[in-house]
Amino acid sequence: NLRLKSIPPEILEGSYDRCHLTLLLASYHSLQTRDWDLSQGPVIPLIGDVNPKDLQIHHIFPRDLLERVGKDQLVDDFANITIISGRANESIGSSPPSRYLKELYDKDPELLKKHFVPTDRELWKIENYEQFLEERRRLISEYVASLLQV
Repeated sequence: NLRLKSIPPEILEGSYDRCHLTLLLASYHSLQTRDWDLSQGPVIPLIGDVNPKDLQIHHIFPRDLLERVGKDQLVDDFANITIISGRANESIGSSPPSRYLKELYDKDPELLKKHFVPTDRELWKIENYEQFLEERRRLISEYVASLLQV
């Protein structure tokens, strides 16, 4: 008879842990979220159809980019990670988000939206990293809240 009505915002702040990964995977399953491996086209597999052993944590803003601008303490922030196939992760490598997110968006905007990635291209720039984190947290929080409203 206990109903959870919301998730406190502070749960979505700071470095990610196992509960964050579970939250993302459950959300991706619910949303029918696709992988980011564009070589798998024309129909890119769902995250849920990728072998769990082949899934990897992907830093949306790569570690080396954040280290270069002195934001390395924020590299493992929950709002900076998503889960994709190892093949997609390798393909993206250390590309700046302004490059590879544009390619994903041009292929299909849903590839970003269902990973809760803001589609405002200004937020894909390193100088707007903190705003990107805030917006992505908001998008995740809103989706989770919608699931909890029974």
